[in-house]
Amino acid sequence: MAKMKAAMAAVLAMEKEGVTQAFGVPGAAINPLYAQMRERQSIAHVLARHEMLKRCCLVIKGLHLDYEKAKRWWI
Repeated sequence: MAKMKAAMAAVLAMEKEGVTQAFGVPGAAINPLYAQMRERQSIAHVLARHEMLKRCCLVIKGLHLDYEKAKRWWI
C-alpha cells in the first residue's frame, strides 16, 4: 500500500473542504506543507509577515463572516 506524506494529506483535506486561499508565515517546520500546496497548485498562498499578523487576522476574520463565498485557512 502506498503511503502518503502528512503534508499531502493536509492539502487534500483542505481541498476537500473547499479551501481556495491560505494565509501564513513560512518557516522550516511548515515548508513541507507549502511544497505540497505549490505542487498541487489548487490553493493560493498569501504571505503574512510577522509585522502584518494583526492586519491579516482582521482580514481573515472579515472573510470568515462570508465563509460560504470564500473559504480560507490560516497556516
